[in-house]
Amino acid sequence: MNKKVLSVFLAISFIFSGILGVESKEFDFEQSQEIFIDGEVSSMPSEDFLDIDPSSSSFECDNKNPPDSIIVKIKAADQSQLKAKSLGLFSVLNNSSSANSESENIKIVEELLDNISVKDVKDIEPLFKKEEEIIQSAIQASSVSSNSIGTLNLNSNLKFQAIPDLSSKYGFDRVFTINLDLDDSKDKCAEIFSIIEELNKHPQVEYVEINKSLHINSIEDGNPDDTFFQSSGQFWSENFDELWGIKHIEADKVWQYSTGKDTVVAVVDTGVDYNHPDLWDNIWIDADILAAHLGSDPDLDQDGDVDLTDVDLIDGDLDFKIEPNEIIDGMFGYNFVDDNFDPIDDRGHGTHVAGTIAAVGNNSRGVIGVAPNAKILIVKGLNRFGQGYTNDLAAAIKYAADEGADISNHSWGGSGYSPTLESAINYAHELGTLNIAAAGNNYFPISSIHSPGTLSTLKNTVTVSALEKTNFSFRRPLYSSYGLETDLSAPGSDIVSTGYESYGPRIGDTSSEQENYQYLNGTSMAAPHVAGVAALLKSLDQSLTPDQIARILKSSPQSLNTVNALKAVENINLSTITAKIDTSSAIITDGFVNLFGDASSTDGSFNRFEIWAISNVYRQKLFTGYTPLSQTLLVPLNVSNLANDQYSIELRVYNNENQYVKDDVLFHVINNAPIAPTVINPEDPSYSDEQVSIFFDVLRTKDYGRFADYKKENITEFRLYRQEENEDSYTLVKTIDATDYNSLRMPCKTQISV
Repeated sequence: MNKKVLSVFLAISFIFSGILGVESKEFDFEQSQEIFIDGEVSSMPSEDFLDIDPSSSSFECDNKNPPDSIIVKIKAADQSQLKAKSLGLFSVLNNSSSANSESENIKIVEELLDNISVKDVKDIEPLFKKEEEIIQSAIQASSVSSNSIGTLNLNSNLKFQAIPDLSSKYGFDRVFTINLDLDDSKDKCAEIFSIIEELNKHPQVEYVEINKSLHINSIEDGNPDDTFFQSSGQFWSENFDELWGIKHIEADKVWQYSTGKDTVVAVVDTGVDYNHPDLWDNIWIDADILAAHLGSDPDLDQDGDVDLTDVDLIDGDLDFKIEPNEIIDGMFGYNFVDDNFDPIDDRGHGTHVAGTIAAVGNNSRGVIGVAPNAKILIVKGLNRFGQGYTNDLAAAIKYAADEGADISNHSWGGSGYSPTLESAINYAHELGTLNIAAAGNNYFPISSIHSPGTLSTLKNTVTVSALEKTNFSFRRPLYSSYGLETDLSAPGSDIVSTGYESYGPRIGDTSSEQENYQYLNGTSMAAPHVAGVAALLKSLDQSLTPDQIARILKSSPQSLNTVNALKAVENINLSTITAKIDTSSAIITDGFVNLFGDASSTDGSFNRFEIWAISNVYRQKLFTGYTPLSQTLLVPLNVSNLANDQYSIELRVYNNENQYVKDDVLFHVINNAPIAPTVINPEDPSYSDEQVSIFFDVLRTKDYGRFADYKKENITEFRLYRQEENEDSYTLVKTIDATDYNSLRMPCKTQISV
């Protein structure tokens, strides 16, 4: 018997194409560290997944315009130092504390780079330090006169000051941007791949990712007296109401109960034209910063609201336009693109998004927002081309939460998964901010298991696809991403809102650049409709948590899963019911999965809970439970009778009035494991410890019988395992991204270094 035998385990999931702005995820270095053994999910040390061919298509890279920075997160001192010492990688380590100082962490990063001989480093920046310094510098820049105004609770709205432990929990002090200055004569993409691969091998590194370019998700081609609310078919080819979206989601029927007052919605985007007269009164102002600057009551016009008019009155020149020299550091947001306190829109996209959320209502002009009394916190993270980078946007998300945003709108996306952005989203969620994300505009369904988008498939976001209206019906537009991962749809086509200068086709009175309105299409336009409805709910009940608002929104849709403001408000009592699944997305290969979670109520209104399996073509109730359960095993779920497919496993918890809230998680069910490719006989002369040949048999991919679901184009990755003689255990030798092989004609032969 041969001393060494290789066995190949083939992990398969169906390929769901990516989306524009939230493109498909290919296997990359920061992939979720999970393996699936006998249908269960177990953790595996991250280094076991790191021996990946750097020339694979894991990262899109163009040597004509390569990325110029990467993001690295180092492990906490107490867990990384012991392992580093055991491997003899570092001679001097601080063992006196479990937390290093910033300078010590930077030194560790420098040593890591020196260790792998990376010389082309421009500088190393703490990614989230900038966000905290922004707020601190704003405080220091404001002079407080205690004699005139007494003791101010300066920046009392900044939540991060009260919860330093939460920032520490997510390790934000251990995340750094490494700006590179690579030699033009080199293959820059290969150099970056090499740096990432080498850094990931070090035991002190938690993850490394490219500082990806992200971009906007728009496609550029009551009875208030606002102009467009009253008009129909005047400025667009279709003969329907200009503000059809707001009317379709029935926001106007809610304004008698709620207009979004006392809520703050962050627009993390290209900035906002704060001088637009239809937004002026609803731009969020940090009253403490303004009071500190003035040394007196900041409400200069004594109208009961601290707003831009008060800022404009400081110099006595009330012209309803904030000039750059009138901006007080920290008074109304931040510009992460240019690193200054002027978050003005130089694109138009963010201004359009802001108008849909909270354009001023009943002012005899332009449009009205879904929540016409909500405040807009401006956070500029995208440049004038509609592009931004992971580091800036992660810091922007955290900044918005720290400033007290109740809701944060993200009408942008990019390719692949980012642990840095996920940490920022989870931090914001835990701090009390509900995150809304556009699904993307790439025509295809999205999937968290194979092709997650940057934000759209994260657990703590509400993902929104687009809806369009024709003269005869409503439907999903061709451009919109969709699928089981989307939570809601909302109007996204032919959406008129506040505009900025020359962005998009201008309509209405264009004699002044401050009177711009534009029509735009995209899931970027759909997401702010949902953000506005969330603000209406939060305004009605300030005690609502992000999870409660999300459950109410997702449990109150109209046809085509479209958000409905009126139904959501009517269902606000559902906040007492909890439906939460704690089990993560997975591939189920043996027909069973333990579903953990919470199905209960706080007021005794619990009636029952149900478990449903929903695919794009299938819907079936799998289980009904009549006992409330909290943070425990809900059911060992049997899915062996389901056809091989991708499913949303949905938990519905009902009250005594037969209303329900729901939560869901995505699974791939593979009840008949596929046959692996053929591994060449080890007696073949080509076999050695360094390489092995694998053949892909064309007969194994024919569309018949049990192989119909395992066509070659559905293969996502290969995992190569080594089994020693007389041992039952297997050691993972290598994980190979299958997308490279999907582009080849079969049969084919590939050499794989091990």
